[in-house]
Amino acid sequence: MEQTTANLNNQQKNKVFEVLQETELGEFLLKYKTAVLAFVSLLMLSLIGYGGYVYWHGEKINQWSGQIFQFRTGSFKDYMDKKIDDGELKKQFELMATSMKGERILFLPLIETSDELAKRGNKKEALGLLQNWGIGGVKLEPTAEYLIGVRIATLLEDLDKNDEAIAQLEKLRSSSLKIMETKTVLDLGRLYLKKADKEKALKQFQFVIDNTAQADLVKLARLYKGQISKK
Repeated sequence: MEQTTANLNNQQKNKVFEVLQETELGEFLLKYKTAVLAFVSLLMLSLIGYGGYVYWHGEKINQWSGQIFQFRTGSFKDYMDKKIDDGELKKQFELMATSMKGERILFLPLIETSDELAKRGNKKEALGLLQNWGIGGVKLEPTAEYLIGVRIATLLEDLDKNDEAIAQLEKLRSSSLKIMETKTVLDLGRLYLKKADKEKALKQFQFVIDNTAQADLVKLARLYKGQISKK
């Protein structure tokens, strides 16, 4: 009986092999069945691992959302109510942000906190937050990069660091997605004019005049050009 069963099993296996051999794919699977099985096993393990990562990251997002909520309803609200000072707000922000540096979820609280610090005149602290906690090694959407970058440039200019502000604006201008490009170029012209680099300033203002239909920007560019002509 056992021999008969074994014979039937062998016949079934042979039949399978015969069917597989009728196609090129079948022949390939037969020839490299060990390698194929190994590849499939690795693929399954990779998918399981990715699923675990997605679950872990989802759990982290929930945890970070809770931390941000606590910060906004606690320290940030206290700062808005003038119950804590700039240094304490910065300290509490960094305590919250440490575990999520480089994550996109940090973008909005970062912008809110730096903006409030700048409004109260603490531009150095606001700049430090943006530079230390901004992109953080993670590629943000171009709009988010612009909003962080333009704030950095503005604060650098306010702190009389014009060369660094120019470098920041040039970086924004070279971005693949042109967000408010003519406004960025106009600001570049202003900064070059501050440095008495008339040639570069004129080039920026002319670009604005030639490349935008925004009347207010064109008017400003012409005014700046007029200032250079009178000197």
